[in-house]
Amino acid sequence: VIERDRFNFCSHPGCFGSNQRTGYDMRIKVIPSFTFTNAMPIDIALHIFQRVDQGKDFVMTKYLSKGCDLKIGGIDRDSAIEIKLIKGTSNILTESRQQKLQDQFSTVQGFELVLQKLRSGGNTSGPLSLPKINGYIGPDFHLSYTVETIVDRNGSIRCCLYSSYWISNKSGLRLEYKFDGRNELAYGSGDDVLPVF
Repeated sequence: VIERDRFNFCSHPGCFGSNQRTGYDMRIKVIPSFTFTNAMPIDIALHIFQRVDQGKDFVMTKYLSKGCDLKIGGIDRDSAIEIKLIKGTSNILTESRQQKLQDQFSTVQGFELVLQKLRSGGNTSGPLSLPKINGYIGPDFHLSYTVETIVDRNGSIRCCLYSSYWISNKSGLRLEYKFDGRNELAYGSGDDVLPVF
């Protein structure tokens, strides 16, 4: 992104009128094309996949701590990306851990972001945000989440993962929750390891 601020300067002291020139103070900012924010109260692991026309697929598997951003360059804004989420516990990706993560991601249903619909990356029409997506982090946990995708004013795409409400049980007792509109029960262990979403 190139930002320019106009300023005036003269060719010699005391000049006014026709000798006055106008210049620009230019700043070049390097920004990521895509930012993923984890606003959940838990750490997650995410798998990002994008099929590119030239046959070079974009694949990334990362851990993301609660409250942190993942800034990604090289995302093609003319293609959709698929994101899968699981609960993460470690940020060290050994080869055996990487294989275990791939096995877990294969059992999880992800969500797709259709980036070409957004008004960014040369696209002058389209919305500045995508519809909100609701889902569950899996496979062993059924934690509900919402994903909101917007275009920042600098043109980069920001995707935010959050849960509107959660309950942290710090009582030490195992609690059972029943929610209107849901058939299954939710359980809280009481050791505050995992909030109930």
